Amino acid sequence: MAILLGILKWIGIILLAILVLILLIIIFVLASRLKYDVKGSYYGEQPNGEIKVSYLCSLLRVRAAVTDWVLDLKVRVFGIPVVKKQQRLRGEEAPSEEAEIPAISAAAAEPEAAPFLSAPAPESVPVTPPEKPAAAASAPEVHSSAPVQEKPKPEKKKAKKPAPAPEPVPAPEPEPEPAEEAGEKKDLWDKVSDLIDKKDEAYDILDDDDNRELIALILRQIGKIIKHVLPRSYSANVRFGMEDPAKTGQILAIASALYPVYAGNARVQADFEQKVLEGDADVKGGLRLGYILFALLRILFNKKARWWIKKLLKKDKKKDEAAQAA
Repeated sequence: MAILLGILKWIGIILLAILVLILLIIIFVLASRLKYDVKGSYYGEQPNGEIKVSYLCSLLRVRAAVTDWVLDLKVRVFGIPVVKKQQRLRGEEAPSEEAEIPAISAAAAEPEAAPFLSAPAPESVPVTPPEKPAAAASAPEVHSSAPVQEKPKPEKKKAKKPAPAPEPVPAPEPEPEPAEEAGEKKDLWDKVSDLIDKKDEAYDILDDDDNRELIALILRQIGKIIKHVLPRSYSANVRFGMEDPAKTGQILAIASALYPVYAGNARVQADFEQKVLEGDADVKGGLRLGYILFALLRILFNKKARWWIKKLLKKDKKKDEAAQAA
């Protein structure tokens, strides 16, 4: 009995250690910061860019760069390259197989005849034209001295018939609408009528205090997630110019109004002499999956949110049952 208890004790210790290890791995994955670094430049109609992503304390690293329209993708796990790929996005196309094959002349394509099969060409025999008879040769040629004129025939005037009265053109009959278009219009009208019918229900939902608190909670959590994902630092240099200097001045005025937003991080330069658009940018930031998961769980723990989820699931279930019954 003591041996059995000892075996069970060690099995429990091993299971507990495995559970603790799995829990530590989950905490490590959720608490680790996913870092990203995005760089890009555009000079002389030649865009270049680079994206670096590292996760789990740089145990997983991804790098994707575009240089001269060539994509270079690399993925490393524990420092070991797992994926390494290069692909041309745009550029000169490879020559086709038809262009590589040289053209064959017609003379070279025809096979030469064997000497023992060729026959000598027959000798040409001269052919003399037949002689004309003497009577036909001595007959004098008759030429008419004056051309024969024909008398013009008097033309008969035909009586003009009165033009017939124009027949009335019947009005075009309206073409019947196709059955598909009529069905689409009917479906659209049904949807509009359903929305109108649900207007009162929407007002009732918004008047409920619990629903208002739920909407405020959702908007607050979405704002926190967006703020968490936004980059921590960025820098940019932009040089632009339009054909019309007036438009360049208008764009510069808008950029000046937004100066408090990007002050110290971006520089904007206007060119009033030529049309140009070039610059570079560098964006760095990061996020934690645990923070996003925690924000979503706060919404799910709300009583009204769970009630709405159950109601929507029941509604979808009823629709599926009705569709199967039909």
